[in-house]
Amino acid sequence: MASPLVASAPTKSPITPHIAYYKVKIEKVSKGIPISDLNGIMVLKMDNVCDGWIIEQKSSSKAELGSNIGEEQEQDLDSQYNVWESNQGNKLSFFSRRIHNKEEMLDIAGDSETKKNNTLINFNKPEALNMKTTSAILFPIKHLEKQIKAMNDGTKSISTLVFDGSSFGEPVKITTAFGTTAAKISVQDNNKKLHEIEAYPLNMSVFGANSDKPSFEIKQQMSKSGIMSSYLIDFGTYSLRGQLVKVEYLNDKKKC
Repeated sequence: MASPLVASAPTKSPITPHIAYYKVKIEKVSKGIPISDLNGIMVLKMDNVCDGWIIEQKSSSKAELGSNIGEEQEQDLDSQYNVWESNQGNKLSFFSRRIHNKEEMLDIAGDSETKKNNTLINFNKPEALNMKTTSAILFPIKHLEKQIKAMNDGTKSISTLVFDGSSFGEPVKITTAFGTTAAKISVQDNNKKLHEIEAYPLNMSVFGANSDKPSFEIKQQMSKSGIMSSYLIDFGTYSLRGQLVKVEYLNDKKKC
């Protein structure tokens, strides 16, 4: 994804640039939901590119779909999510795509900018749509940094309006509750060596516009450098679990 031509010096961030690899599987399925199995991988990259941060997320899964036992069909599910966020956290470019059996099911693209307490959101895909909010909104990197600060400060919970460009529509409210007991997770690094990551529990509830009930919930184990060691996304009728299997650390001393 292209970023603006005029670069600004990177601001200090608690996030460690990295690429994380996860194994993904289905955790639970409610009766009547036509999913019998799902296994896949998710690769998540966070990196500072001098004028901002990029997030690149790719998922590829195979699912057994079907309402009746013995009649399931294997389906390919792929998704891609890319954003660029300025170092100041006031500009965002976003792109998101979901593909089911090589057929495009969702294609989202656009940009957003915050000025004082107003945020302009411009969608180019799936259709042209311009939105303006009058509330303070955080983009994904600044939201992650706020979560890390809350962890360091011993804050019990925070509630934030967030726009990340992963869906077509308005910003969402994310309420995060923080645990205080860290788990030590062994993970393979760039050199195929095992090392430990201290990961703390986060419980997030994601609310749609004008809703008092969460659309879904996410439980994470995350380090204070922004590396997620595991996650559980609960959509109500089914849930997905991801487990970190490898992390590659990227050069955070780029010449800009």
